[in-house]
Amino acid sequence: MYGDAHGVAYLLDPRYLGEGMDRKLRKEIEDFIFEFPAKDGTTDQDRKEKLAEEYTAFRVEALAEKQQQAFRFKLIGKSKTVLQWWQADGTDWPLLQNLALRVFSLAASARNFSTFGFIHSKLRNSLDQEKVRKLVYIKTNMAQMMNGTQTDDDWGSDISENDEV
Repeated sequence: MYGDAHGVAYLLDPRYLGEGMDRKLRKEIEDFIFEFPAKDGTTDQDRKEKLAEEYTAFRVEALAEKQQQAFRFKLIGKSKTVLQWWQADGTDWPLLQNLALRVFSLAASARNFSTFGFIHSKLRNSLDQEKVRKLVYIKTNMAQMMNGTQTDDDWGSDISENDEV
């Protein structure tokens, strides 16, 4: 595990729910979740208990959906990201939803940052900022634009700085 954020993401991703995670590590990450402070930086016993209740309820429901292979569960990773799942389906657990949105937004930001680096490389450093932004948007959303099908082709190598986007 790379750190607390990765552990939290692995526990709060309805597809994985910490599957195969060492029991001791899982307990440490769960304790981290329960200690997650409010926006003002404070935490108290009531908040910890509420987070523990929400986490338990989330796990029970997510495990049931996973075992039943429910329609909403099958959408995750195809036409719905984990971030979108938490935005739409996580409203029953508002404190946990707040943490999940922060964690999964970080992942999306890191992916976009990586994509910016790939597109605005030494070979393509003369692209203007607007063109780079458009290319990142296309790369980030390509799977959804193609009806949820994943593509792994190296499309970026075919783009020259003179191509129009």
